[in-house]
Amino acid sequence: DNTKRNAATVDDAWDGILATQFADRSIYLNTNTSPVKRSIEYSNGGQSVKAGINLEPGQMGVIPTAEVPQELMFQCEGFRSIAPLTPSTGVEHFPGSGLTHVLIPSGKSISTRFQIDQPGEYRLFYRCTRRGQVAVADLLVDNNVVRGGTRGGFKPGNQTLLAGTLKLTPGIHTLTVRARVATDVRADFVVFTTDQMVAGYGFAVNPGSGAATPK
Repeated sequence: DNTKRNAATVDDAWDGILATQFADRSIYLNTNTSPVKRSIEYSNGGQSVKAGINLEPGQMGVIPTAEVPQELMFQCEGFRSIAPLTPSTGVEHFPGSGLTHVLIPSGKSISTRFQIDQPGEYRLFYRCTRRGQVAVADLLVDNNVVRGGTRGGFKPGNQTLLAGTLKLTPGIHTLTVRARVATDVRADFVVFTTDQMVAGYGFAVNPGSGAATPK
């Protein structure tokens, strides 16, 4: 619409695609009954950037228009310091086949090391279960308990809890999952993300379910 001179170019066609622009991304919804492919061009730091997206009927999609958020996922069965505990199988844990989680007895813990390349404020999500339900555990980074996350009364259907938010500097850090006293847990996975819009992570509970996806 050439009468809107200051309008962003994230949605430049009358094609049944609805767009909402945020400070760091644009979200698209395909209202058509057939797939649509969109290509856009936007300015990022004074430079022209081209991006594209394919949307199935009724599908939503996201195109980042600023720095891409960082996301690090760690499978608990892949932690380096587990002994004497051993990974277990179970289709109710991600990824649904093979070794999928670690049963941590009361008061015990598992840990691993990880590297941060991009500094920033990271939100820390985790998935632990007990008797088939999401369970609370202590998450420690560099031996400090991460605080400020989910506080009881979590909603049915949630597959992850938020341990809290913390600032991470470049370099090697340690990550620990610790079961609380008198409560064993089955530790599934942990996700660090700088994306402040992510409310949690979920996955289809069946073998070969694929990657965990943000909600």
